[in-house]
Amino acid sequence: LKGSINISKGNYKQAISDFEKIIKLENSSSFSDIFLSYYKLGKSYFETNSFDLSIKYFSKSLFIAEENNDLLNKGIILQKIGQSYLKQDKIEKGLNSLKQSLSIFKDTDINKYLDSIYIISNNYFEKRKYQKTIDYLKNSLVIAKKNEREDFIRYAYNLIYDCYISLGNEEEAEKYK
Repeated sequence: LKGSINISKGNYKQAISDFEKIIKLENSSSFSDIFLSYYKLGKSYFETNSFDLSIKYFSKSLFIAEENNDLLNKGIILQKIGQSYLKQDKIEKGLNSLKQSLSIFKDTDINKYLDSIYIISNNYFEKRKYQKTIDYLKNSLVIAKKNEREDFIRYAYNLIYDCYISLGNEEEAEKYK
């Protein structure tokens, strides 16, 4: 509980200490306490830009999720691992994890699916891979419209517009203005 409160207050270093104490008591802690401690340690390390440690603890929570056939948490953790790799400029590893999360979320949680698309398309845009950005966003627009995700639709249209402008295709860009 203390660790979660510290995360909500942005006291990540104290949260790390709190969760490490729970893990040291592993034999006397419940499965869910250990799982959440690993996950929240990963999150806390992510927030303090300690991405190697973030990946380490997210991976430990991923192992527990896989052992318990917890598909939704597996997808969430893969998304977090992907973000951690991207922050380290380990693009292929990051995109691989994010694509794995897509395959899980497509059937379990459309909002998280669109969140993963957002992360992937934003990464492609930052790397100036405009056509890949467009392809991901256009494919996901059908899902976003079907699920009335106006925020994602606006994001996609704006980024597609920016991509076409960057590619010098003003005529196509105007369709997304």
